[in-house]
Amino acid sequence: SAECVMDDYPEYADSLMHLIDIHSIRNREQRARYALLFTATQYKTYQPFTSDTLIMEAVKYYSITKNIDYRFLSYYYLGCVYMEIGQTTDASVRLAQAEQLVDRIDNDYWKGLLYTQLGIIFSKGYNYNRSEEYFVKAEYHYNQTDKDYHKLYALYIIANNKLNMHDFKTSDSIFSIVEKKAAAIGDFVTAIYNPKSH
Repeated sequence: SAECVMDDYPEYADSLMHLIDIHSIRNREQRARYALLFTATQYKTYQPFTSDTLIMEAVKYYSITKNIDYRFLSYYYLGCVYMEIGQTTDASVRLAQAEQLVDRIDNDYWKGLLYTQLGIIFSKGYNYNRSEEYFVKAEYHYNQTDKDYHKLYALYIIANNKLNMHDFKTSDSIFSIVEKKAAAIGDFVTAIYNPKSH
């Protein structure tokens, strides 16, 4: 149930996950799935991380199974955890592992999330050209979904990268588009300042 509602209602998914007693789960596959989903709901609801212990349980299990979707997600969320605790190099490695699987999954939303994280990493490293490449990919995949906030966030970062590269004309043009689209949604702040993108 938590998995089904996670993308659109992460707070509700998080509340469901907290109803589960991890100590009652004996099956290794079920523990790995719990670890993956619990980490995902924590991340989507902006809860702090202090270690990679829980998500590593999912990574270790799914790295040797045939479930490509969960393997992709376990690498992705491990990368997210490392980003949260300030281990950018480790985050890059794990997100690169997820990227190696991106052509084997059929979920544009997940692909958009991955490319968003990779874009953020390169932006933090002041490599705005590479950051833009990833955010263009993110925007493309978000455009295949109904995730309006995600589309706008990707477009906003593209405009910001253009600004950092001193391409002021293009930046202003994209910012104008973002502002109009955000106004149409009705929440400019939420639309463009949501890097975790649920």
